[in-house]
Amino acid sequence: MQIRIVCLAVLVLMLAPLCIGQSGGPDARALAAILAELRGIHEDMRVTQTMEILLAELEMEQGAVIRATDRVDDARTKLLQVQTDLKLAATHLSEIEDHLSAATDPVEQAHLKEEVERSQGIVAAFRAEEQARANALDEAQSKLRDAQGALDSAQDELNALVKRPAPASQPAH
Repeated sequence: MQIRIVCLAVLVLMLAPLCIGQSGGPDARALAAILAELRGIHEDMRVTQTMEILLAELEMEQGAVIRATDRVDDARTKLLQVQTDLKLAATHLSEIEDHLSAATDPVEQAHLKEEVERSQGIVAAFRAEEQARANALDEAQSKLRDAQGALDSAQDELNALVKRPAPASQPAH
């Protein structure tokens, strides 16, 4: 048994210088390089995910701007149509009033007075409709400005992300 203890002690004494002679330097540098590479990959993935989110948001905001633009165009078209109808109704009213002032027959005058009242109602209705359509156009334009602002904001965020310098990764040794 003593021989075994002596052999074990000699073996330990012979291996000790080999273990002490090993240096942690190259392994530590390699691990630091691997860690730096992993950090770089993580940052790249984070930037990529952020960019994908911003691109999706940009696409969504572009759709909102397109829809808002369509609503503005539709509201403007409806307003122009009402304004055209209002002009025609006002012209018709003016013609009827001219006929009324020139009419001498009491039956014709009564008929024209009824026509004037009816035309005045139509003109008033078109004016109310014109006001409502103008308000709708103003609201649609406001929503378009809001949507355009959101689109511009998303575009600015994306531009800032693209212009940001890439993180400096340490080269592997």
